[in-house]
Amino acid sequence: MSNSAKIKQLATDTILFGISTFGSKILVFLLTPLYTAVLLTEEYGTADLISSTVNLIYPVLTLAIAEATLRFALDKSKSKESVFGNSIAVTVASWCVAAFLIPALSMEGTELIKQLAKYRWYFLATYSAYTIHLTVASFVKGIGKTKLFAVQGIVQTITVVLCNIYYLLLVRKGLEGYLLSIIIGFSVPTVLMFFAGEIWRYIPSLRLDGVLLLEMLKYSLPMVPTLLSWSFNANINKYMMIELLPAGEGLGAMGIYSVANKIPSLLTAVFSVFTQAWQLSAISNANEADESEYYTEVYGLLHIVLLLACLIIIPCAKPVSRILFDASYFTAWQHIPFLTISAFFSCLSGFLASAFRAHKKTGQLSGSVVLGALVNVVLNWVLLQTVGIIGAAIATAASFMTTWAIRMYNIQRIVCVKLRWAEMLASYALIIVACMTLSFDVAGAYVCYFASCVVVIVLNRADLGRMLLCLRQIYVRIKKYRLEFIWR
Repeated sequence: MSNSAKIKQLATDTILFGISTFGSKILVFLLTPLYTAVLLTEEYGTADLISSTVNLIYPVLTLAIAEATLRFALDKSKSKESVFGNSIAVTVASWCVAAFLIPALSMEGTELIKQLAKYRWYFLATYSAYTIHLTVASFVKGIGKTKLFAVQGIVQTITVVLCNIYYLLLVRKGLEGYLLSIIIGFSVPTVLMFFAGEIWRYIPSLRLDGVLLLEMLKYSLPMVPTLLSWSFNANINKYMMIELLPAGEGLGAMGIYSVANKIPSLLTAVFSVFTQAWQLSAISNANEADESEYYTEVYGLLHIVLLLACLIIIPCAKPVSRILFDASYFTAWQHIPFLTISAFFSCLSGFLASAFRAHKKTGQLSGSVVLGALVNVVLNWVLLQTVGIIGAAIATAASFMTTWAIRMYNIQRIVCVKLRWAEMLASYALIIVACMTLSFDVAGAYVCYFASCVVVIVLNRADLGRMLLCLRQIYVRIKKYRLEFIWR
């Protein structure tokens, strides 16, 4: 298959996943004014603590089986019934382990443990709903039902929106209503996929295959440290806020920080649309003769798109926060510039991870994330106690930059991705300095920022030209198909 045909298939899958993921993220993002108006900063911090902890523990308790579910469901030589049966068995077993650990939350402990203990049953329900949804969704993608995957994402969004309106506005259940919305939001699309995707047909022949399970775990277990470290890296600053900041301030700070992350999360949401399609493309094109050229071409386009998105998002932080956030959350705008840089390097690191997965070298991913997490912990320890919450955003950006740099070095042994290092590093340095002036509200910060943007665009003009050419080709193709459709 030619590179143009591969990119066309990649674009098709991206559009389908985009309907599912980005539509969901943007609608939930638009509910941010409701959350900041109804929930106190401490309540929003507690909700984010539960969600973050679920994301932190799930790869350990499930042994990252969802990663193997997708990979082995794509493998035509493997029994789909056995893949699904093994995945469900491991997922349900993880519920039992989580339930067994619940009493431990009742013990006296740190402020973190106390908050989780207060809402421990919501925590268990959220974990169960999230993991079964993740497993079923991975299987649905693996067996080629990408349209259903897109539809379930829309259903999930509608469910969350309706539940939020009911629980937060009509019956005024506050934090508990918000948590119920999350649980129901995972449960409804899982039921939809089970029936609409005819997953129930696998139940009569559902069986465990010990040999296949060992093979799946051989693939997924090396991913556990990577996923755990990745989640730890993304959330450690929140936990450290609770423990390091003065008593009573941690949860409120965490709530403000979580709201600040809503805007940069749009960048990762758009990327997650792409990466779901890219993961399928990377696996199907592994070891082909033109693999290096294909990776370089796609990386170049992705890089310039993400870079331009950052240049747009960062200066909008303050005015958008004034519109979207309640007054008690307004200071969140100061954290958005560095959280956007964090999202940028997180996306690039995620792209590079697909190559390691496609070549089944998942064990090489963990080292980069662990080192990134160490950078995060050290910088958080220093900066949280010196410059406050902005320090957490700076630490997170530095950690994901570290992860990206290590992966970019290591990937050259698998797939050679060619870069113009001088222009790229100069661009990053300019953006970081400009973000520093914005976050600390230095006089003339916006003049400095826009001057930096001009230089960055000049440095990356070659990639920008290729992106514009690609967009023009897409426009011509759409126009051609539209004319053919009208003619017929």
